[in-house]
Amino acid sequence: MEAQSAKPVTEKPLAFTLRQIRYIETASEWADDPGTEVLRLTAGMLLFITGGKGHLRRNGRTERLFYGKCLLLSRNAPMEISSDADAPLKGYVVVFDVFRIEDSPSLETFPVRREAVPFEGEALAERFAEIERTIVGLHEGMKERGELQRFNRQLLFQKLLGTLWEDAERERAGKDSTLAIKRTIEQMEQACDEQWTRDRLAELAGLSPWHYSSLFKKMTGKTPTDYLTETRVNRAKEKLLWSDARIKDIAQSVGYSNEFYFSSRFKQVTGVSPTEFVKQQRGRSIARAYPFTPQLGSPASGVPQAGRGRVIGLFFEDYLTVLGLKPVLQFAWGTYYQRYLEPFLSGVNKLNVNRIDFEAVMRAEPDLILLGFPDWAEEGRFDRFTQIAPTYVFERAAVDWRETLRTVGRLTGQSARAEASIRRYEVLAAAARKQLEQAIGREKVALLRVDRRKRFLLYGGPQTCYTGPVLYGDLGLEPPELVWELAWGERSIRTISPDMLRRLDADHLFVVIDEEGRDQARQWMNGESWRTHPAVRRGQVYEVSIDVWMSFGMIAHERKIDDVLNALTCRA
Repeated sequence: MEAQSAKPVTEKPLAFTLRQIRYIETASEWADDPGTEVLRLTAGMLLFITGGKGHLRRNGRTERLFYGKCLLLSRNAPMEISSDADAPLKGYVVVFDVFRIEDSPSLETFPVRREAVPFEGEALAERFAEIERTIVGLHEGMKERGELQRFNRQLLFQKLLGTLWEDAERERAGKDSTLAIKRTIEQMEQACDEQWTRDRLAELAGLSPWHYSSLFKKMTGKTPTDYLTETRVNRAKEKLLWSDARIKDIAQSVGYSNEFYFSSRFKQVTGVSPTEFVKQQRGRSIARAYPFTPQLGSPASGVPQAGRGRVIGLFFEDYLTVLGLKPVLQFAWGTYYQRYLEPFLSGVNKLNVNRIDFEAVMRAEPDLILLGFPDWAEEGRFDRFTQIAPTYVFERAAVDWRETLRTVGRLTGQSARAEASIRRYEVLAAAARKQLEQAIGREKVALLRVDRRKRFLLYGGPQTCYTGPVLYGDLGLEPPELVWELAWGERSIRTISPDMLRRLDADHLFVVIDEEGRDQARQWMNGESWRTHPAVRRGQVYEVSIDVWMSFGMIAHERKIDDVLNALTCRA
């Protein structure tokens, strides 16, 4: 029998074709629904915002648009883009086709069919500068004529979409073992009180238990169990030094149900019992509120010596920006960082405080180092910082952001600018308070959060350093009775159940949702307690961003005021 020849294997590749780029900077142009005419015939749109504020309405949902937002959208749903009158939206609209090249019986014809965008959503913030350079280059290049120029533009556009697609695939698949292990480490660190086992962590990483343990130790030098123990002990140290909680309560808060077992593990890691640790460290705690090195002097000594241009201020980037200083490294906690500062910190590398890279600190050549929380100076880290530059550790930076800004101003020689910035904020807050009094009177406002540990949190009074001083202090908003009852004293953040929403007599709800808690939030928000809440029924629920609302710098507070005004004074 004669053997049959194998059929050649052919591909049906996707092709992306750039069709149009528009730069829009007026409200009227956005109102014309940019790209709609072209979009009806094409597959997708890339929306890249370079300034101002606005909203995107699509699929029954409204999404805020602001500087740095980069969205890939498909043509499968109508959309509406609006610009705020006070801060006109500015940005690029990139419209493109997606085709599938089909098999052809003839080399002279290449039939194609239109396809949907194979990936969509928000681009990763780490790619922001690269995306911006490419889009600006494409926009400028549209003026150039000629086949070669058009070809080069298409190549550049293909590279841009390839970058975005690669990020989307990596995010969706999560198959990169190193990235998967890093994510489990972050989850352990952020929720160390949960009952983590090797099998559970391996399952989250999508690896076998044996493979997970092997890679974990290669990355960290520790077993998952030892790493979890050290994380819990470090959290316990902070609580022992900076709270008056009982050892039993601290043990439970970091994941140990048995106080004696906790003490045993604590001594195993530190060499001393929790009680002995407190005695040793409390004597040093006063010094930690002041500079550790004689070069700086005390906070009251005024302006430090010249040459403080290169500053690392971990979790003080907001304050440094207000003072006109650009830090040489930016705080990060795993994948979290203060994204709202991106317009000011372009090109600044991140420093993960979970695992501080001292070589990166040394390469940054700082003149001054400011640490926002004392535990970043523990475990010998302070000595390593001071070997690099004079170091100042803040004991309670979050208690009063104004005093913290003044202190940072003294340390950097910017006291006058600090005072001027505070005065400007007071004027802004007073004007906003008057607007809100006219707009909503004594209607009640509450802040809820679904955090990464999937807890439902109620944020309360002025002691809540992130939000209380702004909402109920500077803006004078009326708290609901449940806030007065549960979250007004020292414990101003309280976990509540969804059923307790029935007792929350708020006219307006601001909501922060951590990405890790979004599925849980969606489940709760489909429940009767949420759907029947008066604020929900009236559409008076406003989701706000975690990086702004869970920060306590002046720029963050100004952004909170802006969010509140947009929500409560711009109602139809």
